[in-house]
Amino acid sequence: VLTSVNVAFYNYMKYSNLKSFKKHLKDSASRSLLPSYLVIAKDPLEQKEVLQVFLDVTQLEFPQKTFKGSSLSLDELRLELETASFFSQQTNIVVVWEGELLKKIALNYLQDYLSNPMQSKTVVIFSTSSLSKPVKSLIEKHGAILEIPEPKPWEKEQAAMQWLLAKAQSYNKQLSSPAALQLIKQMGRDK
Repeated sequence: VLTSVNVAFYNYMKYSNLKSFKKHLKDSASRSLLPSYLVIAKDPLEQKEVLQVFLDVTQLEFPQKTFKGSSLSLDELRLELETASFFSQQTNIVVVWEGELLKKIALNYLQDYLSNPMQSKTVVIFSTSSLSKPVKSLIEKHGAILEIPEPKPWEKEQAAMQWLLAKAQSYNKQLSSPAALQLIKQMGRDK
């Protein structure tokens, strides 16, 4: 059972890759989750992959509540974050997609909330860009940030080639690296 914890013992945690973030989550899951997480990644597929890692590590099938920043009202956010669960000792996970599209009033509320978060809630915000400085600072203080940098063109090509080779192998097909590279160049590098 995961519970949130008073985070006075934690230092600022910032990660730049999924592997180290996953290790952090595994270590945290044995004790408790932090009250807030910010995931900054340009690629929506990477964001979904991070959420899946988060759910796998916390042994949840899905977050208790999911919102989109573009359509999230202050009342919805306030109701979700200020309402305690009567039926579960487990931490409630609240996911906000499109954090970069949160309205100013919602960001101001988050700033107030993150100053003194409920121990039974964990907020996970996914964004393609950084949030306002005060909100990001509070997440730095009370939570963890995963900021996945935009991959370099050669890194994209290498990752696509590795993915293609693994996919071929999963179908018991042999594919050479030069052939995989040629396929990628002809088809493009989109995921």
